[in-house]
Amino acid sequence: MQYLKKMPIDLEEAAQLDGANSFQIVFKIIMPLCKPALAVVAINTFLGSWNTFLYPFLLTNTTEMRTLPVGLALYKGLHGVDWVHLMAGACLTAAPVVVLFLVFQRMIISGLTQGALKE
Repeated sequence: MQYLKKMPIDLEEAAQLDGANSFQIVFKIIMPLCKPALAVVAINTFLGSWNTFLYPFLLTNTTEMRTLPVGLALYKGLHGVDWVHLMAGACLTAAPVVVLFLVFQRMIISGLTQGALKE
């Protein structure tokens, strides 16, 4: 919301003077300028759902329905915890998040630093 509030209104007014309707203003002017902020929101939403533990732990009763963090927390052998396999599973669980960050790294960093600049 703050990102959109700081966007200059002159862009919308100039687009209206050029004959653009509201739909064109939003999707051809505003949305391309909001890509960094949308990328940060998407990454945070993905991380929030990827790392969800409490609700899947409480509401699922089959192993097929559990999320990866719940599966890792419940991973125990008969004689204790197999740390080697548990840490390998933790690395595999973190891999999609790392790949997602590497793909969207430029947008994430520009979206986070855009609000930090003083005008």
